[in-house]
Amino acid sequence: MAQGTHTGVITGEFGGDALTAVALPTASGAGATPAIGNWVTCETGGGFQMGLDPHTLIAYQSPNGGHAIALMVNDGATRMVAVDLTRMLDGTTVPATGNVRDGGTLPATVQTFIALP
Repeated sequence: MAQGTHTGVITGEFGGDALTAVALPTASGAGATPAIGNWVTCETGGGFQMGLDPHTLIAYQSPNGGHAIALMVNDGATRMVAVDLTRMLDGTTVPATGNVRDGGTLPATVQTFIALP
């Protein structure tokens, strides 16, 4: 979960390029398990492969606009991808059918690849 938001990210472990953005309710309910209000699964594409241990995924709330952002580092720690989870959950930005991105990979307006030294 990105601290200060109700938005989080889930990825596979040890490879792959898929991620799932999830939105939890903004208020707690009567049940012990929170219901996921919205979620969508996409791929980053571009040959990205999720890193190994230690886990190479984190989420935070951007100080520039308050969006939830996920950072994922690839296997080999040569590239990182920043994914705007808030925009990913917006159906007008990332159209989805059955909670899976139409067309597979995320648009460039939602993700940024960053080369690591």
